[in-house]
Amino acid sequence: MRAFVVYIGSILLFMLLTASCKMKENIKPDSSGAALELLVITDNNEQWDGPIGDTIRTYFGQLITTLPQPEPVFNLKNVEFSVFSDMLKVLHNIFIVTIDKNLTQSVIEINKDLWSSPQCVIRISAPSKEAFFTEFSKDKDKYLQIFKDIEIQRTIKANSINLQPSIDALLKEDFNVSMSIPFGYYVAIEDKNFIWLRNETKTLGEGICIYYENYSDTNQFNPDYIIQMRDSVMRSHIPGPREGSYMSTSIDPVFPEFKRVILNGHFAIETRGLWETKGEYMGGPFISYTTVNRKRTRIITLEGYVYSPGGDKAPLILKVESIIHTVQFTD
Repeated sequence: MRAFVVYIGSILLFMLLTASCKMKENIKPDSSGAALELLVITDNNEQWDGPIGDTIRTYFGQLITTLPQPEPVFNLKNVEFSVFSDMLKVLHNIFIVTIDKNLTQSVIEINKDLWSSPQCVIRISAPSKEAFFTEFSKDKDKYLQIFKDIEIQRTIKANSINLQPSIDALLKEDFNVSMSIPFGYYVAIEDKNFIWLRNETKTLGEGICIYYENYSDTNQFNPDYIIQMRDSVMRSHIPGPREGSYMSTSIDPVFPEFKRVILNGHFAIETRGLWETKGEYMGGPFISYTTVNRKRTRIITLEGYVYSPGGDKAPLILKVESIIHTVQFTD
């Protein structure tokens, strides 16, 4: 009997070790690469320097219209397929173009977490340049959004290394929301229906604001009302460095852009634009989401803004946007 028990134990141990090895084999390495970086793989340099490359650059490298200085949606890097090594395969966003005359029709492949995680690899294999242009034009908006979603996922993962449960607990208690707030943020102001979280260094500033009001009608999702509400709240709660100065929405030369989105399962109006400090030469970009907490019958706005004079703003806006994307209603 003792020998039988030892035998069974050995089998179970072997099964556990085997399962453990298989689990380790299935674990993908963390994806790498700079924020908002997209690696484009082409068959050769001629493709990248010609109309195919021009088409990709024009769309994925288009300038963001809601920043104070020109910055592209993605910073594009290109290599030929022949030098597409394992080291490059762990980058988080990869777009592959193949022109194969032996194909009878185009083939589209979209793979999540193929070689690393989080990652998206999109490949368009087409029988001709003309066929590539057709396929790319048809679904380019979808491709762009997929790559943007990977950026959000990757930033959330990076932020999650060092969070502040105490601030999350405060948000649950006073605002009925849960949000992953990274280390460095602190509560600058908390008032009735409003909270301002800040992360300040010598060279830049980040902020998260949450405010709400009772729901009355759908007009509260109207863009004009959203800006009116924002300006009223910011004037009351976010002062500038000089007496009488305060944060406001800039409408010249860039008017805010609005879009209907789904934020963690909830309908929301996304607003992107520029803020400025009335009475001071300060400003920068912001992003906000106006949604509804149905159980509390509240219209709640979650906003992130950045201040980085002379520096790139797109990666910073991505960071505060990613924080907002962790929001969950707690009731």
